[in-house]
Amino acid sequence: DVPIFTEEPLSVVQKLGGSVTLRCSALPNHVNISWRLNGRELPNGGDEALGVLVRPGSLYIPSLTNLTVGRYQCVATTSVGSCASVPANVTAA
Repeated sequence: DVPIFTEEPLSVVQKLGGSVTLRCSALPNHVNISWRLNGRELPNGGDEALGVLVRPGSLYIPSLTNLTVGRYQCVATTSVGSCASVPANVTAA
């Protein structure tokens, strides 16, 4: 089955130092979800150097910095293919 998004991330405006959660889920249940920041794929558990945590169904930024603002996309992949969500812009207030 080609993946279908049931929830896509929404753009967020947050002050630097604030936390951000982006949600993403897709069907079928065995779909693999990965995240991109400005077109660059983030490691599976997140990027510790950046301070971004990837969890099942969401991406969590505990403390927003100039390095973690940008355009996030969620990518859902199955054996048939993959599709990318609408981009969510994380902007510093």
